[in-house]
Amino acid sequence: MFFRIRHLIPLLLAVFLGQSLHAEQTDSASTHYPRTVVYEEGTGTWCGWCPLGGFLLDELGRQHPDRFVGIAVH
Repeated sequence: MFFRIRHLIPLLLAVFLGQSLHAEQTDSASTHYPRTVVYEEGTGTWCGWCPLGGFLLDELGRQHPDRFVGIAVH
């Protein structure tokens, strides 16, 4: 039984690899999907870095108004 399984595994591997070689190829670089980045930042009153994070969220929103959404959770 072990002898059969030992020969079956490479055979199945060869079949699956052979099928993947014949798979349909697509050119994903020619297809454009517009996306929006959503960034969520956790803030706190005790955090010394949070004002800088809010500034960066505003700046990224100004630079990319159609592609960036910044959310600050306080």
